[in-house]
Amino acid sequence: TMSTEQPVQNPTQDQPPKNEKKRNEKHEKREKHEKNEKGEKNEAGRRSPVGDPFGFECLNYITEVDESKKLNDKDEPCIIISASGMAEAGRIRHHIKNNVSDPKNTILMVGYAEPHSLGGQLRNGNKEVRIYGEYYQVNAEVRVIDSYSAHADYQEMLRYLSCQDVSKIKRTFLVHGETDAIVAWKQHLQGNGFKNVTIGKSGDHYHFDSL
Repeated sequence: TMSTEQPVQNPTQDQPPKNEKKRNEKHEKREKHEKNEKGEKNEAGRRSPVGDPFGFECLNYITEVDESKKLNDKDEPCIIISASGMAEAGRIRHHIKNNVSDPKNTILMVGYAEPHSLGGQLRNGNKEVRIYGEYYQVNAEVRVIDSYSAHADYQEMLRYLSCQDVSKIKRTFLVHGETDAIVAWKQHLQGNGFKNVTIGKSGDHYHFDSL
């Protein structure tokens, strides 16, 4: 006799193999990454530039002065990323002015700052800073990490200059840097074959046709 029962279906029969599932997940991640690379809008409605290392979804780009000023009244936790590592120009000075006296805040310095600059004073632990002619108590926590400094060290600068034929260089001028650092850099240059190294001073004059 013939049975009318349907054959039992393997419960895993219609499910994709595990390796195929992994391939699909990788494909979805790749598609999401490609969308970000193409400048898809993030949740905040701002378009992330192509190749932008800060192009994650919850980043809100502030492009207008009025938008930047509204941050002064923000009463929820947030991270403000602002340019000018020495805090000597731009909106960063306004952000510090409005937040430096609040002990709930943290100011994170991520690179070198000249000691007399606003950023340098904060790095040095000054308890009071002058911004736009007014003095502010530094009650916020100030933290420092130097990993993001864009300044090359002496070894990197020597590598940069390694393409030069030192025998053809008549003179090298050093015009920027703190005294101790620039004197040490001069010694490094001389030790690597740069014979005539001059540390420039304000008001000095040189005629290049006579060098």
